[in-house]
Amino acid sequence: MILYAYIYIYISMSNAVIYWKDPLNNSLVKRLEDKYITFEYDIGGWNNIRMALEIVFIFAYITGRTVVLPPDTHLHLLDKNKGPQTLMDFYDEKLFTNKVIRIISLQEYLKELPTTISSPSGNTLERINNESLFNYSGHDTPPLFKWMRSVGYYWKFNETTFFAFMDEHASRSVNGNMDKWWAAKDKWSQRFLPYRRVLEQGANTMYIIGGKMLEAPVWHFKGDGPERLIAHYTSKIYIENDMLNLYIRRFVRDSLRYHDAIFNIAWRMIHKLNSVVSSGRWYSAHIRRGDFQSQFGETRVSCEELLKVFNREGGVPLGETIYIATDEPDKSFFKLLKKDYTIYFWDDIIDMGLANPNWIGMIEQIIASHGEIFYGTYLSTFTQYIIRMRGYMKKGHSRYIKGEMIDEKSICSWSHECKDVWENLD
Repeated sequence: MILYAYIYIYISMSNAVIYWKDPLNNSLVKRLEDKYITFEYDIGGWNNIRMALEIVFIFAYITGRTVVLPPDTHLHLLDKNKGPQTLMDFYDEKLFTNKVIRIISLQEYLKELPTTISSPSGNTLERINNESLFNYSGHDTPPLFKWMRSVGYYWKFNETTFFAFMDEHASRSVNGNMDKWWAAKDKWSQRFLPYRRVLEQGANTMYIIGGKMLEAPVWHFKGDGPERLIAHYTSKIYIENDMLNLYIRRFVRDSLRYHDAIFNIAWRMIHKLNSVVSSGRWYSAHIRRGDFQSQFGETRVSCEELLKVFNREGGVPLGETIYIATDEPDKSFFKLLKKDYTIYFWDDIIDMGLANPNWIGMIEQIIASHGEIFYGTYLSTFTQYIIRMRGYMKKGHSRYIKGEMIDEKSICSWSHECKDVWENLD
């Protein structure tokens, strides 16, 4: 009986909520079997990790390099099952068999290590096999990552650096020379104008991908320090070739997504919400509290303020249902809202066990993306991914509880997504 219900939910809802399509066949880039990218998971929480991963995979997509996955790792805040995690726990399985980017394990990489790269020492190999990996503060840099840093091409950049991929002809003509790029004014497109503006202001620097760096057998990306890749990818990477830029944005939407088991549970919860509301619609919010309020005081909000936000003209009509995703453990904080609205939290709708309890945040992102209006937390990368998924599904009416939505594109920004992530994809 449960199996039939599960299939029914999947079939009945899939047409409305599947925003991805089959990946595009990319003929612009060829795989380089002898070139690699190694990386460390970012030291932050899942959505910081996700942003950095997207940039790593985009580098691999454009250059044809093989991505080397780190071993299973204890990831920051993804510790509900007390065990290490792998990307296969979260991403669609078809990512790992895609036809564009070759993805291999550390063990496979060590077997085909380029002859110009020094092998890890016996002590490092022993520690790789016997010690747990942790990606977050409070733990020393593992010997594995120290070795990867020592043999991989070292990228010197910081949070104000963005990367520019020129088309093949332009790359050969300027050989990565920034002065020649700057002089080639005919190459400036409308998409480049936001990047040009910050360069002229001296606010950011541009790292042109070309020249000798392309010859390096291994590129390595760190997960800590100034080289953290904390930025939404269209704010960190400029791709000159319009078609390649489309391929990249489609790849991120269609392949770098949560896997079906996560979506299926979310759809079941959405179906449950749909079945309990008499009006046929419900609203959603992500309210980040805890340590986030200490870091970013401008996001602090009281329940009285929340009520005023929901009550505004054009907001949530009285008596409607709101699903709230929150890290606030004391749900009595939201008691005042229940005078005007029916409020649901995760514990109110979950009716099944999870194969991986670390999926909860991801499932909640999908649920929240389906609200009639979505209210998010300003500066939250959790909120930003919800807004992105709503963009993919062409759902408008996303708002911040505090702060104004920003339409203008920011460069090297982690604070908000730009609509060029989801617009004009099909």
